[in-house]
Amino acid sequence: MGGGIVEVERTQETPPLRFAPGFNVAVPFIDRHVAEGRGRKAAIRTLHGDVTYAALATGVDRCAGVLVGLGLQPGERMLMVVKDCPAFFYLFWGAIKAGIIPVPVNTLLRQATYAFMIDDSGAAAIVYSPEFAAEVEPGIASAARRPRRVLRTDGDEPSLATLLARSGPRFDAVPADAEDDCFWLYSSGSTGQPKAAVHRHRDMAVTSQRFGVETLGITSDDVCYSEAKLFFAYGLGNNMLPRIVGAGRAADLLYSGRAMDGVEAERWGFFNRLCEPESVLADAQAMARSIADGPTFAHAMTKRCIHQEWSMGIDESIEAEAQAQAICMQTKDYERAYEGFVARTKPVFEGN
Repeated sequence: MGGGIVEVERTQETPPLRFAPGFNVAVPFIDRHVAEGRGRKAAIRTLHGDVTYAALATGVDRCAGVLVGLGLQPGERMLMVVKDCPAFFYLFWGAIKAGIIPVPVNTLLRQATYAFMIDDSGAAAIVYSPEFAAEVEPGIASAARRPRRVLRTDGDEPSLATLLARSGPRFDAVPADAEDDCFWLYSSGSTGQPKAAVHRHRDMAVTSQRFGVETLGITSDDVCYSEAKLFFAYGLGNNMLPRIVGAGRAADLLYSGRAMDGVEAERWGFFNRLCEPESVLADAQAMARSIADGPTFAHAMTKRCIHQEWSMGIDESIEAEAQAQAICMQTKDYERAYEGFVARTKPVFEGN
């Protein structure tokens, strides 16, 4: 077996997985699709267009070359504060292919938490989207040990975008091992400082086979939509499930392995409501229109607070919500809402 091969023994009911010596998970996840003739097939779909498997592989190889060219060594950690975009994939998989350990982190954290993660991970590099500079850059400045390399994804040179344009399109995967560190993810820190969870090269392959293929029956014809941000690793028994339904109910599902119907799932809080199949689109459009006709600036602030508070304690959450309310009270929409309340008329919001 080559270093990127995973063999599935089909002769047993639960086939064991065997990993080749030198296994680097970037090979089966990125490289093999081009070799197997899927180069022109869409790998990532965004609002700005599709990224094919061939383009993904080239972006990953270019990024691996950039990171090595910056002097990063196999086994070193690289913090990622990067928005959801194709560059996230290039950076994440490029690091893995080069033997470097990517550490994607929440993009809504505060500077003190970024400083802690820099020091805790011993990051040799940090790459961030310019949108997050207001918290990331002070975090870098206040860290006890500044990473050797600090790089923005876009903007003035040098940036990841400019370096990618000059990097070579081919990079051979650095040999690793199925048990080696592959990437880190940090917990939310709800019981103290965030804690790093180390994932091995074998873990994504096992999850994809056991859950994606054997449990969900996903095939190459399926399109998967993710609401969660790329820096989260929500699994049923990991983070999202207990937060949605509570630890007791999560334990019920996880220990018993039982299924539930839509009515019970709605009662537990998995869904806001159930719709008849023929009315799903109309109901969704009606909800979207209701949201669009509302105070969209306040909606945006609410969404930001909801996402931020996954990684905050109660005191931080209260402070963040107070600040958001103070900002909203300075808007024209707030005046419209107040005037409508006083006049007992329905306000017409304009998003400002």
